[in-house]
Formats: sequence, C-alpha cells, structure tokens
Amino acid sequence: MKLRDVMIILASCLWGAYQAAPAHIIPGIIGGLIAGVFFAGIVRAVIALARVFREKAPRAASITGTIVFWLCIAIAVFSAGVSVYAMATGASALLVGSLAGLGVLYALIGWGVRYALSSEREPI
Repeated sequence: MKLRDVMIILASCLWGAYQAAPAHIIPGIIGGLIAGVFFAGIVRAVIALARVFREKAPRAASITGTIVFWLCIAIAVFSAGVSVYAMATGASALLVGSLAGLGVLYALIGWGVRYALSSEREPI
C-alpha cells in the first residue's frame, strides 16, 4: 500500500465519521473505510492504465490526460456546488454525501491521470 492509498482511505473514514456524527460515528467510519478502499482501487487502476497509455503513445497520452484532468476537475467542482445547493435546500444526508463523494471521486481520478501521465521530461 502506498501513502496515497492510505491518505485516500483515511480521508474517507474521516468524511464518513463527520457525515454520521454524532449519533452513528462507527457506521460512518465503516462506510468511509469501504468507500476509501473503493476510491483507492479506482485511482490505482486509472494510474496504471494511464501509465500504459503513456508508454504506447506519449503525445496522445499528454493531450488526453490534460483533457481528462480538467474535465474531472470541472465535474468535481460542479458536484461540490450541487452538494452545497442540496444542503441548503434540506436534502437528505445520504444524497448530499453521495454527491460529495462523487465529486471527490472525480477529483481523485483527474489527479491520478495527471500524476500518471506527467513526467520530468514532458509535464502535462
């Protein structure tokens, strides 16, 4: 396990505890742990695929990686805005947590692609 994976899992556990506080902290931590392992696996898979892509077609990987990174960041920001709107309108905690989690997932995917496709010779 890499430090990146541990940070993703820890952040998910803390987010789950925060969302479930004060009555259901333990289930929130368990849910966050499950989500964190899932997110870490997705980020790891995306990074592995991006590295293979970089080896096969470096120029195309650089262009595609830039597009995917900014698209994922835009979706993450949009999801954060929708989460705030849902909280303001009194939506259920499950909906707000799901929207926020979706935003975090897209941000992690975008970060993972950028990390995997960047190199010292050809930064994206």
